[in-house]
Amino acid sequence: LGMWASLLLGSDTSLLVFLQKTTGQQFKELVTAREALFVVLLKLVKILGKRVAEYAIAIKDTCFSVFRREESNKVKAKTFRPIIKILGMKLPTFDADKLGIREMTEVYLNEFTCGRESQTVKASILHTLGLFAEQFPEHMHDKAVQLLHLMEDSLKYQFKKQKQDYQIISGAIKGLTALLTNFSEEISKSPKSVEELYRYICLGALNPPDGIKTYHIPKAAMGMIAKHAKIFRQYLTEQSPKIYSYLK
Repeated sequence: LGMWASLLLGSDTSLLVFLQKTTGQQFKELVTAREALFVVLLKLVKILGKRVAEYAIAIKDTCFSVFRREESNKVKAKTFRPIIKILGMKLPTFDADKLGIREMTEVYLNEFTCGRESQTVKASILHTLGLFAEQFPEHMHDKAVQLLHLMEDSLKYQFKKQKQDYQIISGAIKGLTALLTNFSEEISKSPKSVEELYRYICLGALNPPDGIKTYHIPKAAMGMIAKHAKIFRQYLTEQSPKIYSYLK
């Protein structure tokens, strides 16, 4: 396992080197190859588990570098999954400075608000920024309110649209679930925000709009309720029969 990990991730001919060197070349075959290699990279991360620590920074650097230089939204969307998976491992050697959390946050925020990214990419940005705030709160405290408003506004906009995008809804809920781990007081200060989030997440997301035939939204909503039920306890208590009917 260690040998092939070294060959695939640490050698001069590794898939990370290939991804770095070919990004910017928009031949259809290379774009397809990069998309497929990010799928392989994610599988490698899953197989290695915490043994990926030796290559974690190189993987992050490659994912972020490709995101910044890639033109294909399909490839860009694939750059987030290895980062999200590695963040979930909470590696002790994976600190904010080595990751470049501040720079990544600024770039992702700028791309979300000013870029022409696909909904899939924007959903991944919301989720990833929430994870940054969960794991590195001391580096994200000055962004907490901005992120909260961004995710709230994304949910409001989607639920007011005639045709909602389930990826943005799911990404915003996942991002909020992570963000509120350390910054729940930011929303608790505003009863109106709590009520609105309850309406969108507990009522809207648990009972998705017609036409959205996916479990991603209710799954994300249940994750939010399981982790932050205390924030919504008043409404959950008052409307428990309705919530129960959605969960049946």
